[in-house]
Amino acid sequence: MVKKVKKRSFPFAPFALLFLLAGLGIGLLVRGSQTVLLEEDLRAIPHLLQFDERWKDERYGTSDIKTAGCAPTCLAMVFSFLKQDPAITPVSVARFSESNGHYVDGVGTSHSLFEDAASHFHVSMEGLFPVEPSIDEALRSGKPVIASMVPGHFTQTGHFIVLTGEQNGQYSVLDPNSNERSTGWDKQIVLDEMMTAWGFEN
Repeated sequence: MVKKVKKRSFPFAPFALLFLLAGLGIGLLVRGSQTVLLEEDLRAIPHLLQFDERWKDERYGTSDIKTAGCAPTCLAMVFSFLKQDPAITPVSVARFSESNGHYVDGVGTSHSLFEDAASHFHVSMEGLFPVEPSIDEALRSGKPVIASMVPGHFTQTGHFIVLTGEQNGQYSVLDPNSNERSTGWDKQIVLDEMMTAWGFEN
């Protein structure tokens, strides 16, 4: 007589449910980070900071926005204002930068991001010489300027800042990594530490 062995059924349903919930959770986290909207008033260029709790720990390449996200944060300031679009955040610009090869491991952001991002977000861009007549002309015509800075008053390595205007021998600066440095700066200090710059308009 052959003894029948009762087959044990694999408890698939509970495991499937766990995997499904885990997948949904991961998806929600990813989608959530992508769809954060700015709460700032966009009637003026908003001062966005890399270390803002909303995105400081979001990855950027092999780093995060808090550490290496000065360029995406500057672009988010300028583009969100020009397009009046609260969906343009440091996270959305960082994701665009990563996916298009503009993040450089161990360095940060390649200058190639600026032209590519301007095209993607439908903003006009012009390269500027880091000299007073060029920068002043752009600012006086209403173009926000993003400047690449060498070590000095703003950075020990390399950094990007936003210039929003010029008056009485000073540039109005929005530094994505400092509240204290976001103020009026003597033009010559800024120009002496500026490597290159870009002006933007609709």
